[in-house]
Amino acid sequence: MGRAWLDWLQVEDQEHCEWAARYLGQRGHTVPPSNEWKSFGLRLSGLLANWPPRDHANQAPQDPAYSPYLMLELRMRSAYYQWKKRQEDKHLSTYNLRMSKDLRTLLRQLATKQKMTIGEALEDLVRRENSMSRDFRAEMDQRLAEASQKAVQEAEHKEELQKQRLEQHQRVIAQLTDRAARLELQVEDPTIAAQTDPEAREAFEDLVEERARSIREEYQGELSRIPKARRRPRADLPRIPPPPDNNTA
Repeated sequence: MGRAWLDWLQVEDQEHCEWAARYLGQRGHTVPPSNEWKSFGLRLSGLLANWPPRDHANQAPQDPAYSPYLMLELRMRSAYYQWKKRQEDKHLSTYNLRMSKDLRTLLRQLATKQKMTIGEALEDLVRRENSMSRDFRAEMDQRLAEASQKAVQEAEHKEELQKQRLEQHQRVIAQLTDRAARLELQVEDPTIAAQTDPEAREAFEDLVEERARSIREEYQGELSRIPKARRRPRADLPRIPPPPDNNTA
């Protein structure tokens, strides 16, 4: 099977076919009109079907019937690769870098080892650094979140322990004030606790509760009058410049 016209063109790409149709149209080769269903690839095929066979043009390249088409394809092919390069360069930028000679040598060695150009090696380094930095930030965020959660759990545990201690202290205080109230009442009246009558016993318990409440209020009052320890102020050191270095002239 012989060669076909424009066999170097990416006919499966609509944008490339559109460029080819526009290029040929600017040079006087009428491209079939566009239809809603007709792609640029089909329109190019319709145009090339009217050109002379490509095999005959190879056999007689100087023939006036073939030479214009060969020259057109040659120029079109050169323009096509220039257009492709411009399309690819849209995603690239040119950088003018200065670096030390030893670093340039290391970069060249790295590029050789990775089977890359120096530009590709630099791009690979930047991408890897960005990926490592992103992973590092994600790991640090995770560690900070875990540390924050652990601190919250420890604070909650500490608060629960303090609550339990406070409840225990309150129970001990209640027991001690109850015993103190009973002892005071018994000292005032040794026979008051020996009553067997239910009403007398109930009255005694009411007196114990009232006396215990009075003792607790007195206890709280004494505690409130104890001066609280003041926090020691933080040392405020003046910011002074360091002494001059004796070695400097």
